Amino acid sequence: PAFNARFWSNQLHGAYEPYLVLAVLGIVLLWRRRKWRFEHTVFLCWFLANLVMYAAMRSAAGRYFYINALFLMPFTLVGLLAVIDWLKRQH
Repeated sequence: PAFNARFWSNQLHGAYEPYLVLAVLGIVLLWRRRKWRFEHTVFLCWFLANLVMYAAMRSAAGRYFYINALFLMPFTLVGLLAVIDWLKRQH
C-alpha cells in the first residue's frame, strides 16, 4: 500500500500536474478533431512504458518520473494552444 501511494504520487508529480491537465485536454482534442498521428502514439507508448517498467520493478523514486513531462509535452502544447484560443475568444 505505501509503495502504491508513493508510486502514483510520483507519477503525477513527474508529469507535473498543471502540464498533465493540459496534456489530457490535448489528447482529448487530438482524438475528437481526428488529428491523431503516429507520432502521438509513440509518445504515449513511451509514457506508458515508463509507467509499466517502474511499476514492475517496484521503484517509486520520484527522479525516475520527471521524464514523463517530456513524453506528454506534445499533448500539453495542444491543450495549451486550445486554452489560449479559448481565452482570446472570451475578450
